Amino acid sequence: MKTVASITLEESSKLYKTIDERRDVIHIAAVDQFKKIAELRQRFRPALIKILFVAESPPESKKNEDLKFFYNPAQTRNDNLFHSIMKVVFPDYEIGCHTKGEWLERFKGEGFFLIDATEIPLNRKTNAERNSIIKLERQEKVKEIKQLISQGTKVILIKKNIFHLLANELSTAGVQLLNRAFLPFPSHGHERRFVKECRALILVEQTDV
Repeated sequence: MKTVASITLEESSKLYKTIDERRDVIHIAAVDQFKKIAELRQRFRPALIKILFVAESPPESKKNEDLKFFYNPAQTRNDNLFHSIMKVVFPDYEIGCHTKGEWLERFKGEGFFLIDATEIPLNRKTNAERNSIIKLERQEKVKEIKQLISQGTKVILIKKNIFHLLANELSTAGVQLLNRAFLPFPSHGHERRFVKECRALILVEQTDV
């Protein structure tokens, strides 16, 4: 199996259908977003992934605003997932004490990585539409995860639908999951629960190593 460091951006992008083939489900304004997301994710990918987080999707960004994306160092607003995960993995995390880019570099250096079940923005879609898209991409996503991880990598699934749609597929493929139940997405009042439960999973993993 290739190490994550040896997988190029071009090779990684082949794990998805081509952008042209997906224009029926991707809003045309999101095509440039898709490319930038791939570049930013590659920039902050660790040489060896210890813990892989899998969330639902990057949110859709308006044309004249900063890209809303976990790995965008320029994003400073509406960044609940980033703030919550930093609180999970870094007890000394404080908003404003370092730049987002500095925290992302530390996140990378500690062997943490985050991907999404789909790169298609789903925040404006119904639950049924979200699940249908994730199901369509599920097989390729499992392949991608298998290429990213090493023997000791553990995976954490974020959000109820992601857990229910991917947990069995990944376990069957031999991927080691840390959570045995779903973690809520850290928004709409679920931030504290997410941080508490996710931090507990990582502490147990670190204790067992």
